[in-house]
Amino acid sequence: MASTDTGTLSPGSADPQAVKRWTVLLLALGVLIAFVDRTSISSAVADAEFVRHFDLSDTGRGWVNAAFFWSYGLVQIPMGWIVDRYGVKTPYMLCFVLWCVATDVTGMMTAFAGLMLMRVIVGAAEAIVMPASYRWIRDNFKEGQNGTAVGIFAMGNKFGPAIGAPVAAWLIVHESWQAMFIVTGLIGLVWLVPWMFLVKNDLPQAHEMAEVKRRASSVSFRTIIASPLIWGTMIVNFCYGYFTFYCMSWMPAYLGRNAACR
Repeated sequence: MASTDTGTLSPGSADPQAVKRWTVLLLALGVLIAFVDRTSISSAVADAEFVRHFDLSDTGRGWVNAAFFWSYGLVQIPMGWIVDRYGVKTPYMLCFVLWCVATDVTGMMTAFAGLMLMRVIVGAAEAIVMPASYRWIRDNFKEGQNGTAVGIFAMGNKFGPAIGAPVAAWLIVHESWQAMFIVTGLIGLVWLVPWMFLVKNDLPQAHEMAEVKRRASSVSFRTIIASPLIWGTMIVNFCYGYFTFYCMSWMPAYLGRNAACR
């Protein structure tokens, strides 16, 4: 019987479990790159040349740090809808290209408005990372394996800032803030090569779409938003995200200012 797999790998060309394991590592690397690109602005706003270039006050620095999260927060639900209906591979790939290109273009900006626009674009494009990654893990691992897969994936969003902050600082010190954005954006695009050839096309077929819509309609948005569990999760994430990204956003500028005062 002919294969109906529309992916780039034929069923017999590789061990499916091995492919899945490599793809989890690829998802972890993807979120690592996302965190490098979203937090690199924190190193930039600590750079005196960057501040002079855009004539930034402390309030201006706050706007720049916040711009990413405006679109990132607002687009989370639409991105979840997109991966539910159009699969993970292609939407993730397109959004990945968009945020890497926007990161590159950030290094070419001369106006504050352009800088803000690029940060909003990066935030909107990166909103797909979590919905797409968790969707892929759910679809490709058995329930007893999900915890391990999520644990591997979660390493990426922890190592991203750990690696990205010193790399960004080094590039700014030894090259420039412009070079930092351009280099990090271009390097991220290398991720697309294994993604395109390793991950199968999971675009739902017509009959699958009908089933997706049927399941989605069985639980209304009102039911979801009324759940105490959902509200508890949202509150915990709000508190965790506030503290974590407050540190990521302002700590480099704080440390840089104190070092300059000595």
